[in-house]
Amino acid sequence: MRARVNGIDLFFDVVGAQLAPEQDRVRERPSIVLMHGGPGMDHMVFRPALDRLSVHAQVIYIDHRACGRSQSGAEASWNLDQWADDLAELIRLLGIPRPIVLGTSFGGMVAQRFAARHPDRLSGLVLMCTAARAAVAETCEAMTALGGAEAGQVARRFFTDIEAPGAIENYLRTCLPLYSYRTPDPAVLARVQTNEKVMLHFLRPGGEFHTVDLFHDLQATTAPTLVIYGKNDPVRPRALGEELLEQLGVDRKQLVGLESCSHFAEQDAPEQIIAAIRQFFTLA
Repeated sequence: MRARVNGIDLFFDVVGAQLAPEQDRVRERPSIVLMHGGPGMDHMVFRPALDRLSVHAQVIYIDHRACGRSQSGAEASWNLDQWADDLAELIRLLGIPRPIVLGTSFGGMVAQRFAARHPDRLSGLVLMCTAARAAVAETCEAMTALGGAEAGQVARRFFTDIEAPGAIENYLRTCLPLYSYRTPDPAVLARVQTNEKVMLHFLRPGGEFHTVDLFHDLQATTAPTLVIYGKNDPVRPRALGEELLEQLGVDRKQLVGLESCSHFAEQDAPEQIIAAIRQFFTLA
């Protein structure tokens, strides 16, 4: 489905009902909005693994502006402020009553900005396998520890000079396999629609990825926040999750580490993710 949001058609999909009939009454179920990583990927990285959340809540997947099935808009609009405002407008248009917002990796950066800019639009926040800053040194160190010296070198070139010849191809060949604790399912990657142009825009030298500092956003966050990290994630290792938790200004917060899990947490540990969300937000 598509909605006209801030001048573009934004794609979203819904799994599960908002209203649940129970004998002689109707129960309103919570909504959870999931925001994918990248940028340049789409929401299919979550599916069908996290469709099982729909047992407990209405699940809404979105493709960010310039990603997946959403329209791109002007390149100047590919920034965290706009991506966050797109989500706020979509929530308003659909009449979703203060959902729980889950963002993973790049989507977690959007979620941090959204929570700070639009605190009245959400009831809870899940930051999964993400960080408040680029943290290139930490990522490259973790890549080296997990995949060896070549993985660390390839990762450094990708994150510091993505426009260099072969930087993306070498990263996908050498480092992408480390995104999954298990062997990545080729079918999952094959069905994801990618937009390399927005990835280059965000990650290139001088791009927003390298300049952003979300600590102020974290300190301004008022929604209860669950921080999730994969214990084998070389892209956003544990220390960055601990940093998120420390900087959050909200009182109700929790850090959860997922066993046997790398950066593609939704593929490696979907049941652990669902259990953590259910427990933290007391979902039925």
